[in-house]
Amino acid sequence: MSNPLLTRTLGRFVSTFLLSYFCIAWYVCCYEIGYEIIWRTQGRKLYAGGYIVLTTLIVASIVRTFIYLLLLPSSHCSPPAQPLPSSITIRSIPLACSPAQPLGPISPPQPLELDRCHKGLCEGGWKTGRTRHCSVCKRCRVGFDHHCPWFNNCLTLPHMKAFLLLTSLTPVGILIIAIPATTLVLHDLRTVLAWSYKSELMREIWWGRWYAWVPGPIGRWAVGIVWSYKRFVSPYEPGMKVGRDPSLFYLGLLGMAVVLAAICLALTVSTILMLSKGELSVDRARRKSYKKMLSAHPTPDQTQRDKMEAMKPMVKLFIPDLQGQVTNDEGVHAGSVVLVPATWRADAADGSLLREVWRGPLFPNSSECGRWDEERVGRTVKMQGYL
Repeated sequence: MSNPLLTRTLGRFVSTFLLSYFCIAWYVCCYEIGYEIIWRTQGRKLYAGGYIVLTTLIVASIVRTFIYLLLLPSSHCSPPAQPLPSSITIRSIPLACSPAQPLGPISPPQPLELDRCHKGLCEGGWKTGRTRHCSVCKRCRVGFDHHCPWFNNCLTLPHMKAFLLLTSLTPVGILIIAIPATTLVLHDLRTVLAWSYKSELMREIWWGRWYAWVPGPIGRWAVGIVWSYKRFVSPYEPGMKVGRDPSLFYLGLLGMAVVLAAICLALTVSTILMLSKGELSVDRARRKSYKKMLSAHPTPDQTQRDKMEAMKPMVKLFIPDLQGQVTNDEGVHAGSVVLVPATWRADAADGSLLREVWRGPLFPNSSECGRWDEERVGRTVKMQGYL
């Protein structure tokens, strides 16, 4: 989404909606279904107790992870503008250079133009080889994947493990929690449809009318089911298994759970596949955009060439001459500026990022993620495969 204000507004709405949904779903599953129906009406106290405890643990884990990602500090994974660590000033580590920096050997007296960002809140901060600028947050972040509207915050590589926990736990948790709820909802649905098929009222106002086909076959059934719930007039008969009148609210909650589980499952699979190729979302998007522009403009003009150059999956990198220890009196290292692929290095031979994510902490400390002293910068750049 190109409009930052619209993205932030949508993110606030979506995150608030999801938190509200989790809380409402927990109340319905634990109290109305677990206690009122399974415990009191059906008398299965042991099953109800286990269901309530398990539901509480699952929902609490999902909400805790969601809130962690939602409340990440605005400066997480953002390198500061000043002061630069001495390892950068003396050029003792690989440094991402400005696109205008010429390639070739660099001696200590020669200036080295680092890649800096002056947009938004970055204030000229140095960009490592894998730093991207978020137009929504107006900050650069190391390991930037994308700005996620689900929790209205940036997703970065250090927090990818928590994100995968959230997207994988949600469908599994929904599957476990929804087992008794699905039984009740299907019983409701059969009861309502059985009444609707026999109801002259429903045939008169919907099933027998030509306009029922206007929304198509699927829409006809969807509208018919909702209308049947609203028009359902048969009183509850004593002895029914459910022990209450059918509820459209339960059907809506279950439908939302199915949609949410499907989205989270798709996100889990796509993210794992992407990480297995050593890519993040922004890398994949830029690579696809570059290929698309390259095929659309075989002979680009200067403007198109500049856009393609910005999307090109390469980065200029200063590599210090550590083996030769070539330095001047101030200890500034000599080296060479080379063009390297803008991809992450992983420990696995196939370039997968999965091992890097797996080894990282589940909930990294926010102060540690924002700590950019010499050791942190050196370790980060080394992780990127530039040492």
